Amino acid sequence: MKLIAQRRSELEALIAPLSEAQLTTPGPDGWAIKDHLAHIVAWEQSLLGLLNSVPRHQAMGISEEVYHSDVDVINRTIYERNTDRPLTDVLADFRQSHEAVLERLARMTDDDLRRPYAYYLPDEPDDNPSPNPPPVLGWIRGNTDEHYEEHIHWIQSLLGQGRAD
Repeated sequence: MKLIAQRRSELEALIAPLSEAQLTTPGPDGWAIKDHLAHIVAWEQSLLGLLNSVPRHQAMGISEEVYHSDVDVINRTIYERNTDRPLTDVLADFRQSHEAVLERLARMTDDDLRRPYAYYLPDEPDDNPSPNPPPVLGWIRGNTDEHYEEHIHWIQSLLGQGRAD
């Protein structure tokens, strides 16, 4: 929770002083900062789906076929679905989605965090059919603090403050 709060604070501090033009002007790859925020929302929603035993594609609002394709196809679908949305709507979803994630995580026990992915979504294909599957905590981190950090770098690059890794 500490890492999630820290990275999210960094992300919020990065975007807080930006103008609407800075948030909505596409970069060289076509993505505006707003598109990065909508992307984060979609993946947070997928995490909520996982933790609430709802198929992730449903939680993201994409087809099962797209979800089970390449991650680039998923991300392109998210981008296409959100790029024309008003900034105010994206920002509202960005904050609301994060609050929902925090509320859900607050209800989880240490045992819950150690449970495998298949505990939450037993009907989804198992990407890791190991006898000792990794805990769901990895998916939580991958869709929160680690994901925020990744997009902080992309946004800094768009702002000319660094380079995207």
